[in-house]
Amino acid sequence: SQMVALGVAETVASLLPGQTVSVKWPNDIYVGDRKICGILIECSLNGRRVSRAICGIGINVNQEVFRSDAPNPVSIRQLTGADTPLEPLLNYVTSRILDLAETPREEWPRIAGAYFDRLYRREGIHPFLEVATGLRFNGHIEAVAPTGHITIADSSTCEQRRYAFKEVVFLHE
Repeated sequence: SQMVALGVAETVASLLPGQTVSVKWPNDIYVGDRKICGILIECSLNGRRVSRAICGIGINVNQEVFRSDAPNPVSIRQLTGADTPLEPLLNYVTSRILDLAETPREEWPRIAGAYFDRLYRREGIHPFLEVATGLRFNGHIEAVAPTGHITIADSSTCEQRRYAFKEVVFLHE
């Protein structure tokens, strides 16, 4: 998941020099505070090992207008004012993801560090919602574990809260 998100984020960033491209945990891609890509990953397990992964990657490329209830979409076209040829983009993002996927296991901490460095709202204190309890709190992202869990430190209690996907929501500031 981290390798795919990082590969897509790096690809988008290469098309948008000067823009802040980040990964909204666990794997949406944002430019500033606007979503440019969603990623869905389905894995098949063989024991404790991933035997295969299917990745659905939806990059907003040449859309000029969005007609949906999505609160904050943006496209490469809206940001650059120009169309982006799709086939070279597909080839580039695919090769970048495959390069990352072939990273030797001993280098995975470097990938995890690059992923963490590119996290949306990684710096500063931001509002979050704990889904199960409805608790709203301000905090900052401390870490993302190899399991994918995110740790957020509550700024008022200093308590570290650990969440799996869909257990915590980023709130608009």
